[in-house]
This record gives sequence, structure tokens and C-alpha cells, in this order.
Amino acid sequence: MTARERSAMRAAGVRIGAAVEGVRAYLSRSLGLMVVGWCGALTLAVLILAAALAGDGGWSAGSPVPLVLTLLVLAVIPAGIWRWRRLGGHWCAEHRITRSMDRIAGLEEGAVLGGLELSRKAPPGTSPGLRALALRRVGRKLSGDPKTLSGGVGEQVKARVRRGTIAFAVTLPAALLVMGAAPARTFSAWDGLLNPLAVLAAPVLPPVDLEPGTVDVARGAVVAVTAHAPLRDSVTLRWDVTGQVTRSRVIALAEGTGTASLPPVNAEVRYWIEAPDGARTAVHVLTPVDPLFVSSFSLEVTYPPHTALPPGEYRNEMPPLSVPAGTHLRMRGEGSRAIGSGTLMDDQQRPVVTLDVSGTRFEAGWFPQRSGIYTWHFTDAVGGEAASAPEPLVLEVIPDRPPEVAIVFPGHDTIMPVNLRQPLVVHTRDDHGIERLEIVVQRVSSFGEADDPVVHAVELGGSAGAVVRPVLDVSGWTLSPGDTIRYRARVIDNHPSRQAGESAEYRLWMGGIAELERAAQEELERTAEGVEELAEEARLAEEEARELQQRNERETEASRGRREGQSDFAEREEIAQALERQDEMMQAVDSLQRELAELREALKDAGLADPELDQGLEDLEELLEGATPEDREEFDELRDQLAEMDPDELQAALEEMALDQERLRERLEESLRQFREEAIQQDFRATTREARELAEEQQILADAMMEGGEEALRAGQQEVLEAEAEELQRQLEELQQRLQEAGEQGAGAGVQEARHQLSQAREQMRQAAQLASQGQQQQAGQQAGQAAGDLSEVSQQLGEAQMQMQQELMNAIRAALGQTASDALALARTQSELRGRMQGANTAELAALRADEAAIAQGIRNLAENYAEGTEMAAPGARDLLAAVGQAMEHLDGTIGAMENPRARGPSPAAEAESVVRSLNEVARLAMTSGQQQGQAQASASGSEQMMQQMQQLAQQQGEIMQDASALTPMRLGEETMAEQVEEMAGRQEEVAEELDEMSEEGAEQGDPLGDLSAFAEEARRLAEALAQGRLDPEVLRRQERLFHRLLDAGRTLERDEESEERESEEPGAFERAGVSALSAGDMDVLRFELPGAAALRALPPAQRALVIRYFERINRR
Repeated sequence: MTARERSAMRAAGVRIGAAVEGVRAYLSRSLGLMVVGWCGALTLAVLILAAALAGDGGWSAGSPVPLVLTLLVLAVIPAGIWRWRRLGGHWCAEHRITRSMDRIAGLEEGAVLGGLELSRKAPPGTSPGLRALALRRVGRKLSGDPKTLSGGVGEQVKARVRRGTIAFAVTLPAALLVMGAAPARTFSAWDGLLNPLAVLAAPVLPPVDLEPGTVDVARGAVVAVTAHAPLRDSVTLRWDVTGQVTRSRVIALAEGTGTASLPPVNAEVRYWIEAPDGARTAVHVLTPVDPLFVSSFSLEVTYPPHTALPPGEYRNEMPPLSVPAGTHLRMRGEGSRAIGSGTLMDDQQRPVVTLDVSGTRFEAGWFPQRSGIYTWHFTDAVGGEAASAPEPLVLEVIPDRPPEVAIVFPGHDTIMPVNLRQPLVVHTRDDHGIERLEIVVQRVSSFGEADDPVVHAVELGGSAGAVVRPVLDVSGWTLSPGDTIRYRARVIDNHPSRQAGESAEYRLWMGGIAELERAAQEELERTAEGVEELAEEARLAEEEARELQQRNERETEASRGRREGQSDFAEREEIAQALERQDEMMQAVDSLQRELAELREALKDAGLADPELDQGLEDLEELLEGATPEDREEFDELRDQLAEMDPDELQAALEEMALDQERLRERLEESLRQFREEAIQQDFRATTREARELAEEQQILADAMMEGGEEALRAGQQEVLEAEAEELQRQLEELQQRLQEAGEQGAGAGVQEARHQLSQAREQMRQAAQLASQGQQQQAGQQAGQAAGDLSEVSQQLGEAQMQMQQELMNAIRAALGQTASDALALARTQSELRGRMQGANTAELAALRADEAAIAQGIRNLAENYAEGTEMAAPGARDLLAAVGQAMEHLDGTIGAMENPRARGPSPAAEAESVVRSLNEVARLAMTSGQQQGQAQASASGSEQMMQQMQQLAQQQGEIMQDASALTPMRLGEETMAEQVEEMAGRQEEVAEELDEMSEEGAEQGDPLGDLSAFAEEARRLAEALAQGRLDPEVLRRQERLFHRLLDAGRTLERDEESEERESEEPGAFERAGVSALSAGDMDVLRFELPGAAALRALPPAQRALVIRYFERINRR
């Protein structure tokens, strides 16, 4: 091959290589441009992102974002180079380039690559010519520019370049737009990218905050904005309104907080704050809404069932409410638009009720627990406050207080009444209602043993307050002297929790014999007061009856002929009312009589065996029984026929009613005198016993002082006895006053001496108490012993004064009875003379004798009045005597009637006069018999009655022994004194046993009416033996109590047998038939020797007349 050929071959090879390298260079440049475009676009995107992430004030201090973004930008360059090289290796590969060049030059595939390889090195065995030819052929085809020769690969790369260019072209205006829109912010953000480490190292400030945030506000409201930007001096508040430009205001901060106000909100407002360090808050929105008004409101009040109050309802206007605890309130209402929430707040702004909200309505139920002022709090659906709400609820919750109860009567510790029925007055009160009242009663024995409480319930049915008057009746209990009844009242209200309240506890003490005596005296005084009131009522009723009688008589005479057979309706009503009052008075007298009978029985049941008191009460019962008309049927008949009476009958009825009232008044006045006399007698007996018992207690204390020891105790016991002596002094003063009012001067003088003696005893008791407190026991004992002696003398003086009073009364009664008998005999003789003159007398003579009969009638009335005043109705047989006087008056009225109409059918005047004489003789006989029986009322008692009285007296003695035994233990006497007292008590117990033995023997002779008393005697003897051995323990006291009640029961059994009205049949025994003899004059109470005539007796001086009468009485008794 020639050199030329070789040169041409080399030129062709160079041309192929240059063409390939040109295409590779072109592709590489295009890829570089593409990478640069994408890197530029990425860098611009990072810059735009930085502007978006940074705040208006730049990057936040300590933010790592600028550093991250800077590293991202710096990473773009090596990433771009790496990418360019990677793409160059892919797109600029020889096989890819030559293949594209083959296609664009119209060569067969692989021609350019083969020519390129032949130009570099010919394979072995290659023809140089062919090599040169191939190179020239390929070279001629590759004559175009690299862009053209790149072919399809160039197009693909060009498309990539175009995309990179587009990305850059897009990001560049965006970056310019961002920079133009917010240059300060953009450059501030890019500055941070230039020095990211400075941003990262800057101190971190707390975030900023803005209140109230995104909320709904009332339209037109001026919203106060509070900015919180710690460690900053100021922030910028920015806001914009729809359709307006953004406005701003700098808020100066104080300690990181500041406030500013936005203009009135009438459209949606967006606002935020920015800090100089770039910190900013989110954009908040204020949305204007219309105000929420809650004005429609209702409250339903349902009171607790136990209050029985009707439910109530209030609307809109709410007054202050006072409701009981447990009241339920149902609240309902409606708002002007949707309600978001509602609560009821207390005075400390704590929610107490959360309302159930449904749209514009709300509802809730509530049981208020305490008083207060409760306010309403409403918000709308977005949390805005309501513009108006109901007025605050002023509520007073009245708690259900426990019920109150008090025993106002007797209201203090006292002695049990004799009938064992203590009336109580209990006041109860509750704010709503009381279900029931309970009286809790408990017995405590004289030796300290307590029984289980007993509850007596009274249902009150929910009354809010009541005055209850129950009777504490323990008459069915087995009680003994010295026992104590504890009682209290308890009430339970009608509240569901059943609250209870209790009164103070009081005590009723079962008194001994002295207390029973005093209680009997008080009952007599109370009954006397009742009799006095009835007597006064009877006097007024009598005056009213007399006035009615006179007025009716006048009106009857004036209206006769005009209203024949009729009487005024008003007058009849007055008469009916007068009859009603008379009936009420008679019922009151019957009630007093029943009370006296109950008092007698209660005293016996309590163990008081006082024959004088029992007889006195029985006499008073008879007095009250005689005070009321015997024929109550006539009274009832008069009241029933009142409407049918004509004027004459009505006038007669008024006259009869006036006479009844007069008789009732006279009998009540007579009864009142006797009641007062018996009350004084009982006061004597009670006071005498109190003085005797006080003397015995004082002597026991004196012996204990002489024995020594227990100085303080003895001083206290002496003070107690001195207080009892003071009370005894008061009783003596009252007794003396009663005696002076009754005109008993002699007895009053005796009581005065007793008072003086008691004063000396009290002074000695005070000295004994002082000496005992100073430890001078012997001197105190001496003074106490002298006081005991003086007290014994007081008891004796009182007994003597009472005996003197009784003797004076008996003398006065005997004198009055003698005078009554004398007057009755004198009247009988006068009437006998008139009877003789009536025989054969004509009408004129009989008319003349009527004046003498009227004088006798007045004499009989005077006799009755003098008898009642002189004897004070205390003489035996007083009732029978007055009945005989009444018969004499009736026969005398018959005599006068017969004298007025001698020709009428019926007895003649002389026959009626004879009846008057017999009646007056009966009055004289009864008066003399009563005088003989004065002071001997008990002599005629039957054997069973005497045995019953004896049994009652034994029960009383046993009760006194038991009471004294129970009282010894609390006194804490010394051994010697205690032994003496127990020994003395053993002797008394032995006396009871002996008397029971005697009664057992007598009872065996009479058929054992009391049953076998030997068991009682044996028990009494064993008790005496136990006491003689010095045993005084609770067991002995219990045995004494049992014996006491057994003796009482035995006496009651005999009394019931004695008074039984049950008919019993018996088989007849043997008897002797005797002849029936004629009645003698003595049997018929006919005087064998008649007294001289009335005229003869009137002619004698009073003294001689009395002697004549007594002479005839003696000879007639023989």
C-alpha cells in the first residue's frame, strides 16, 4: 500500500473517530445542560420552600431547617455531577452512539463501530485495501455535524434537556414571584440558608400564643385580643376582613403579655400575631353571630310527700323560694336560637346542675341540698355566652329538723298520784308532721333493780304540732313504796328517715304512808275547790231560774188572751239552756263523787289503812250523793215535755226548777263546809305523820353521828333533813292559816306551839350540820339528838291539837243534835195541839188554823237549817234525819191542802196532822240516836269488815317496814347504828308475824274468809329472823315486797267478797222454829210516855224546856 493510500486511510479513520467523539461531546454537553437545569430547578425549589417555611421575621432561633435546606442545596452539585456522569456513561456509550450514527448515515448497523475499530487496529489477516476502502466509505457518510449525526439518541437527550430547561424555567419565575411578593421574608429566609449554623445556634424563644383564638362572637362585639410572647418586648397583631386589606397594630408586651382590641366584628375577621424573631401564631377567625337570649323559663316545684304541700309552678318571674329539704325542682326553658350548653352555678361559681339541651330547649331536674343564690350560665352552639339569662334563683333550703317534744305537765320529778294514774301534758312540734308519740316508761325498784322499758304509743297521723294529754296508767303494775317510775316522751316524725326527738326524763316516786296522807289531803282540797265552783254556779243558776220565773209570770199575764196556750220560743230556749246547765252541774257532782270513790280505793290499794280517813271519804261521798235530785227521771221528763207545756205548766216547771237549784246550792254549800273540815283533818294527819317520820330519821342520823365516821356524808344528810324540816314548817304555816279561817282557835294555838318547837329543831339541825362538816361528830350527834326530841314533841303537839279540834267538833255536833231533837219535839207537840183543834172544826176555823200551820212549816225549815249549820253534816245518820224532815214538810203541805179544801177526797186535815207529828217524832229520835253514836261509828262494824281493816293495817305496817329497810342502805350507816335499826326492824317484822298468827286463828274459827294466813305469818317470821341475823340484802327486800303485795291482795279479796252483789245459793241448815210475837212499842219507835203539849212547853223557859224533854227521853228509853 502506498503512502498516499495509507495517508488517506488514516484520514478516513481520523474522520470516523472525530465524528464519533463529536457526537459524544454533543451528547455530553446536552446531558450536562439537562443536569444543570434540574439542579437549578431543585435549588430554586429549595429556596421557595425556605421562604415558605421561614416566618416573616425569618427563621426561628434554633431551627434546624435552614441547615437541612443548605445541606440539601449543597448536595445538589455532587448529585448533579454524579447524575451527569451516570447519564453520560449510558447515553454516550460507543455502541449506542455508533448505532444511532449508522441509522442517521444510512449505513448498515455496526458500520461506524467497525470502521472505528478498523481505524484503531486492523485485525490480523485484514486486507489493507479493503480496510482503506471501508474506512473511506464510512468516513464519507459521516460528514455531517454532531447534532445531526447523534440521530435518535440525540433526540432523546434533547427531550431530557428540554424537560430540565422547562423545570428551571418554571421554578425561576416562581422564585422571582416569591421574592417579589415577600422580599423581606424571602431574603431573611435565604440569609438563614447562607448561615444555617448561626440560626441553629441562636437561643430558642418560647412560642407565641393568641387569645381567644377561633371563636364565634356576638355581632358588633369589640373583641379584646391577648398576646402571649414570652421574652419579647412587642408583637405585631395583624388582621384582615373579607374584602379589606390586612391591617396591623403593634402590641407592647409587659412580662410577655399584652392586649389590644379589634374593631367591632360585623364580618368574618382573620387575625394572628408575629414576633420580631419570626415566631407567629396560626391564623384565627372571629365569626359574628346573633346574641343568644334565654328568657322563656318555667320551674315546677314538687315538695316531699311527707310535707303534704301541693306542687307549685313559676314562669319567667321567679320569687325567692323557701323549700323543705327533699324538694324536687323541674326546670324547663327555651332560647332564641340553638343552645350549646347550660349550667346552674352556685355562689362560688361551681356547677351544680348540668342542663339537658336539645336544640333551643333545655330541661333538668334537681334536688337542692343547700341554700344560696344560683346563677344561670348558657352558651350557644359555638361556645358563646348568652346575652341574657333568667334571673338568679334565690333558694332557701329548710332542712327537716328533728321533732321537738316536751312534757310540760307535771314537768318535774314528783310523787306518783294515789290512783297510779299520772296525767301528762305533752307538747310536740315538727316542721312538717309527727307520725306518733311514744311514752317510754321504766320501773326502778326501791333497791335499784330496773325493769325493761315499756312503750305506750299514740298515733298522731302526721300533725305538725299537737298538745297530747295522755294518762300514764301504771295501776296494773306491781309497785311498792320507794319504787321509781322513769318516763320520757319520744316522737317520730313522718320524714322518710323517721327522725326522732326525746324529752327530758322525769321521775315519779312511789311515796310511803306520809306521802299518801299528803296526797289524800291535796285531793280533798282539789275536790273542795270543785264543790265551791259548783256551789257558785248553782247560785248563779238559781238567780237565773228565779229571774226566768218572774219574767215568764209577767209575760204570761200580759199576753193572756192574745196567745192562749202558747209561749214565746225564745223563753223556752232559755229554759232549755238553764235545764242543760243544771244537768251539767249534776253530772259534775256525780263526777266528784266518783273521784272520791276512786280515791278511797286507790288509797287502800296503795297500802294506806286509815279508818278515820276512810270513814271521812265515805261520808263525803254520801254528801255528794245527797246533793243531786234522787229522781233524775222527772228531770229528764221535764226537759222532754218542755215544748208541749202551756204557760201555766211552764210556770210550774220554772218554779220547780228554781227550787231544785236552791236545794242543790244549799246541799253543795253544806258539802263544801264538810269538805273543808275533812281537808283540815287530813292535813293534821299528814303533817303529824311527816313530823313523826322526820323525828325518826333525825334520831337515826343522830345515832350515826355519835358512832362517828363519814363526816361529809353526815353533814349532807343533815342538810337534807333540815330542808325537809323547812318544808314541814311551810306545811304548819298553811295548816295554821286554814285553822284560823275555819275559826278553830284552840287547834290553831296548838299548831303555833308546834311551829315554835319546829323552829328550835331546825336551828339545832343547822348547828348539827355545821359541826358535822367541821368533823365534830360527837357534838353534832348531841345537837341532832336534841333536834329529834324536839321533832317528836312537834308530832305530839300536832296530835293533841287535832284531838282538841275533833273534841270541840264532837261537842258542837252533840249540842246541835240535842237542840234539833228538842226543836223537833216542840214542833210535834204544837202540831199535836193543832190536830186536836182541827177535829170538828168548820171551814172558818180551819182557815184560821192555816196561819199556825204556816208557822210550824217555818219552824221545820229553821230546824233543818240549824241542824245543817250546827253539825256541818258530819253527824252520823245526817241523811236519814234530813229525809225525815222532808217527810214532815210533805205531810205538812198535805195538811194545809186538806185544810183549804176539807170536802175533797183524801185524808182529813187531822189525819195529815197526825202524820206530821209522827214525822217530827222520828226526827227527834234520829237526832238523839245520832248523838249517842257520835264517836262510836266503828263499833257496829261486822267481823269481816274488822278483819279486812286489820289486814289493811298489817299491809300498811309491812309497807312501812319495807320502805324503812330500803331507805337504810343508801344512808351508809355505821355498823352499830345499822345493827340497831335492823334489830328494831326485826322486832316490827315479828309483830306483823304474831298478828298474822292471831288472825289465822280467828279466821279458822270464822271459816277462813281470808284463806290460810299461816303461810303469810311464816314468811313474816322468816323475814324477822333474817333481819335479826343482820341480813338486809336485795333478796330480803324483794321478799318483803312480795309479802307486802300478798297482804294487799288478801285485803282486796276480802273487800270484793264483802261487797259482791252476785247471788249465791246455799243449802239450808238446821234451825229452830219460834213463835211470831207482836211488835212492841219500842220496836215501832213509839213513845210510851208522850211529851207535854206544845203550848205547855212554849210556856217554859228554854232551860227548863230542855230539862223536861231530856226527862221524857230517859224514861222512854228505859
